[in-house]
Amino acid sequence: MRKLIAFMTLFGVFMFAFVGFSTIKSLVIYESSYDDASILQLPLAKKDALNLKEALSKIPDSQITLLENPTAGEFIREFKKWINSTSAQDTLIVYYADYGISKDGKF
Repeated sequence: MRKLIAFMTLFGVFMFAFVGFSTIKSLVIYESSYDDASILQLPLAKKDALNLKEALSKIPDSQITLLENPTAGEFIREFKKWINSTSAQDTLIVYYADYGISKDGKF
């Protein structure tokens, strides 16, 4: 089901951009490793983000920015740079892959 939803989303974005309305600019971010050894590493977050990046790269003239395990400062700096590169006609996609953890059953 997830693959069908992803396909339909990408198909819609592709069709919108294909008819000449906009340029697709994507910001794909993932967090998969942590300095804190008590937090599990998340290899699937990286896989999910890289799979989406690959799918988006098949759309002609799409522009993809990938942030891998950014610090808060890197994220803010790169997000500002990315958003300043856009125009009102662009289609923007932001994808963030990470997973929540619970502490005492609370998120």
